Amino acid sequence: MRGPSVLLDAGAGEGKLARVLAPHRDRVVAVDPSAEMIRGGRRLPGGAAGNLQWIESRLEEAALVGPYGLATAAASFHWMDADLVLRRLAELLAPGACLALLDGDTPVGTPWADDEREVMLETLRRAGDAIVGRWSSIEERLAAPAFEHPRFEPLGLEVTAPAPFTQSVGDYLRCQHSRQSFSEDHLAPEVSEYFDSALREVLEPHAVDGRLSMGVPVRIEWGRPRPA
Repeated sequence: MRGPSVLLDAGAGEGKLARVLAPHRDRVVAVDPSAEMIRGGRRLPGGAAGNLQWIESRLEEAALVGPYGLATAAASFHWMDADLVLRRLAELLAPGACLALLDGDTPVGTPWADDEREVMLETLRRAGDAIVGRWSSIEERLAAPAFEHPRFEPLGLEVTAPAPFTQSVGDYLRCQHSRQSFSEDHLAPEVSEYFDSALREVLEPHAVDGRLSMGVPVRIEWGRPRPA
């Protein structure tokens, strides 16, 4: 960590990162637009730490005062206006400080991947979303840079070996709904109903006692602002 020992966690949710890192930082600022997420985070272990500040806001409009020695976004960057957020972070980060994007909720090598892709494509068609070019595989998406911007210098991208993980079919569906294109706010009710029904039909034959087994890697990409 470069510069002040202050962390900005963007799209913090219930503070999965912020709560863990707070004991190791002078101050942690956790920003999330959901009051429900913040209430839940405050109740969880470490959520009421004196050096942990919660801000209910989208990062694009949050009242923030830098400089920050590190900014993180865990499975939340895709919800943001990338250009606006990266320009803001380039101004808020201390010289030499980094932005780290993390993602650890994407399984790889699942036996249902091909059928799941067809359900997702049909859902996008029903939602009227444009499908441009070839649908990339999960492995390709994990390896592709998530942010390329004139204000940022890319420093690295790593994907760990998949760790074993189990999840109920219901939780897997809720995880898919957390993605922007398949969120219930984005999909019309009848399209969301199709998505749940069709994907559940794909998943249930692979579940044992209602739970799916999969391998999930962690992806981390980081970079630092270029001088203005």
